[in-house]
Amino acid sequence: MIMVSIGTFNWASFKNLREHSLDANIVMIATVAVTVFTLTEPKRVLIAFDGGSMTRRGVEMVAASPLFRGLSVHVLMSGKPRRDSEKQLDWARSTLEETGFEVSLALIHGDTERVIAQYVHEQSIDMLLMGAYGHSPLRSLFLGSKTTDLLRSAKVPTLLLR
Repeated sequence: MIMVSIGTFNWASFKNLREHSLDANIVMIATVAVTVFTLTEPKRVLIAFDGGSMTRRGVEMVAASPLFRGLSVHVLMSGKPRRDSEKQLDWARSTLEETGFEVSLALIHGDTERVIAQYVHEQSIDMLLMGAYGHSPLRSLFLGSKTTDLLRSAKVPTLLLR
């Protein structure tokens, strides 16, 4: 698995990297771009959930990963009203609770970008997980992309699910 991190460059982190030879060795043999950045350990994670296969896999990934253990997990469904919203959220809750997570659910209708940004702010969310580029590149070119819009407005580290 390749993880690509996009963050703000921090000179203190760069200095730190030079002082730790193991990290420097990893960078020297890497065949992909490496970005050094400072990330605060998240306490509250938000899954922007639409009930689709990509975000369902994201819920399953969080439920199965030891990296998310002990974190408060929020699942937010936004956008236009759908008949199966409650059913989809119940699935997300049960999937996460079965593996020991405490889950907060929210169903807020409205503009997805605004709803997510407001929720992140109001709930002091530290990390956002969301699906990425679910439409064709051609459609995104002409109509824009929710993923790109959300990345522009996100004020927290974001993990994109593909």
